[in-house]
Amino acid sequence: DVFDTSMSVGMGIRGGSKEIVCQKNKKIAGESVNVGWVRLSEMFLKSEPPTESEFKKMVEFAKENLLQFSEVEAREVIAVAGTPTTLACIEKGIEFDSKQIHNTKLSIKRIEHWMMKLLEMTNKERSNLPGVGKRADVILAGAALLFISAHILNVKEVTVSIGGARCELELEWGK
Repeated sequence: DVFDTSMSVGMGIRGGSKEIVCQKNKKIAGESVNVGWVRLSEMFLKSEPPTESEFKKMVEFAKENLLQFSEVEAREVIAVAGTPTTLACIEKGIEFDSKQIHNTKLSIKRIEHWMMKLLEMTNKERSNLPGVGKRADVILAGAALLFISAHILNVKEVTVSIGGARCELELEWGK
């Protein structure tokens, strides 16, 4: 059962799960996978900063669980929720401002860059980055999920949205 993704794909990374929303048989359809930033952080990231081995195990677990989306061919990915908005803040060097964050494009290379930088940092160091604050302990897992998902969906960038995935796709498909 392959998704019709001639349009955009919405992606939400939550604490306990990751959602993909897209068009299927001319209707909005979605899938939720039981991997989220809190779950991955609690399961794998025990050291401060995390060890390379912990990070590798987390990435492999996430990949295994997200491979079900490998048949989805996305034209565009709209990423919503805290992870993409926080990475947009870090990338732009600003605290959260919806007008400056909405529609930010994050390339897969920049997501990977920040993921690897975050891996080297302690939670205290991460918390000092713009827009991170209380997400310091989970932003690494979130960045890894965003990177892995973009890679599996075979896109070069994601568009950050401050709206929900379903709302954004309805607006996109209504064009």
